[in-house]
Amino acid sequence: MSLLYNRIGPRIIEVATLYQEDVIEEPRDLIDLVITQPILSNLELKLTAKDLLHNNQIFKQGDKRARVNSKDPTLSLGLSYKL
Repeated sequence: MSLLYNRIGPRIIEVATLYQEDVIEEPRDLIDLVITQPILSNLELKLTAKDLLHNNQIFKQGDKRARVNSKDPTLSLGLSYKL
């Protein structure tokens, strides 16, 4: 089992032009969870949940909001076989 935390800081998404300022992604927190369970000697089950906090991506240009992307958690289930 793994619980992962990541803090994305402010970063430039679009570089400024002569007439407009840079578009900056605002900081946000991410939490991912990965659970791996061996079933047989060569078979493994893996459950992954990404972006559990589902904080929106907010982009600003100067003092104004340029856009907002809503983020939902992503779940995946995998089965792997080791040769």
